[in-house]
Amino acid sequence: MTKKNRSSKNDWIDLTVPMGEDTPSWPGDQGFRRIEVADMDDGDDHNLTRVETSLHFGTHMDAPLHFIADGASIDRLPVELFFGRAQLIDLSEAEGDIGREELEGKVEEGTRRLLIKTGNSDIVRDNVFHETYAGVKPEGVRLLVEKGVELLGYDYFSFGPFGELGLQAHRVFLGGPFPKAALEGVDLSGLEEGEYELNCFPLLVSGAEGAPARALVRGPLA
Repeated sequence: MTKKNRSSKNDWIDLTVPMGEDTPSWPGDQGFRRIEVADMDDGDDHNLTRVETSLHFGTHMDAPLHFIADGASIDRLPVELFFGRAQLIDLSEAEGDIGREELEGKVEEGTRRLLIKTGNSDIVRDNVFHETYAGVKPEGVRLLVEKGVELLGYDYFSFGPFGELGLQAHRVFLGGPFPKAALEGVDLSGLEEGEYELNCFPLLVSGAEGAPARALVRGPLA
């Protein structure tokens, strides 16, 4: 994807990676299938489609229940978490996984919604899965919890590194003292650091540990 400045103070910018059969799934997870049940080109009186997919495919949201046994499900998270001011920080120049040192001095105290842009924004729309994506290490996630972050947006399909460290990172963040959500698989390419107006509503799937989401921002704000 060609890098460009997508920032506009007036227009909504769509951060969502489209759900399609050429979008990679997490290794071993259910991919996306779009199945035509009825087709007017074949003589049916209507068009009808069904889909098969993991709830954690493409741009999606993790609820605490994803990694915390008694955590809140996606339909029990407070709806006001999904919209409002969000801080975007740019760590595109960081090499490898992100730790506490890279985040110190970047995240403002009391930031409720945080978007982290990394070099992953260059690969999040690729049609192959990259196990070498940059993630946030558990000690970095602890800093975010200390700062008060409740919604974490990240530019790959997991904010934690690939493997065991990723599991630990999710447990640290989602297991905090108040309901949290991770917005994963957003495309932050072309956006500059600053404050944005964020809307990122997940599908309301009863009792589920996550759901696909549509994510948009407007800004940067003054």
